[in-house]
Amino acid sequence: MSKYTQVGAYEPDEHPLFKRLYNEEGFLKLTEENLAEMQARPGLKLVIFADDPNRVRETLDVVVIGPELKKVFKDYLDSCWMADVKKARAMSAQFGVKRLPAIGFFRGSDFLGAAEGLKNWDEYLQELGQIGSREKAPKRTITIMSAQPQDE
Repeated sequence: MSKYTQVGAYEPDEHPLFKRLYNEEGFLKLTEENLAEMQARPGLKLVIFADDPNRVRETLDVVVIGPELKKVFKDYLDSCWMADVKKARAMSAQFGVKRLPAIGFFRGSDFLGAAEGLKNWDEYLQELGQIGSREKAPKRTITIMSAQPQDE
């Protein structure tokens, strides 16, 4: 058996990548309890939403990508957050995020949008650059279609 084989599940907060994210990279842990506090802070905030890495391996990728994006946008950011992976799906859904992992921006309490799913580096920079330049949240629309066939 390889020394890299994972035998059992681990607690995400004990994983070396998560420890680095919080202890060395300065990310704050976003929970349901401090969501309002995060939103009350002024300025631009980068937030990572990702699933439990025991189930979704892409989470570990985004935990590495997040600090690199922080370096790119550092001159514009007030703070950086990582949503609790056990609650991130529910928290992100209230902002209209459909696919995790997602990296998004808040300006004050306004959710400006997110880059959903894993992307290549240039796609992250382009999409997040556009999202981060917004001054306020985009209008959310809901498409309602009739169940009745339309007459020609």
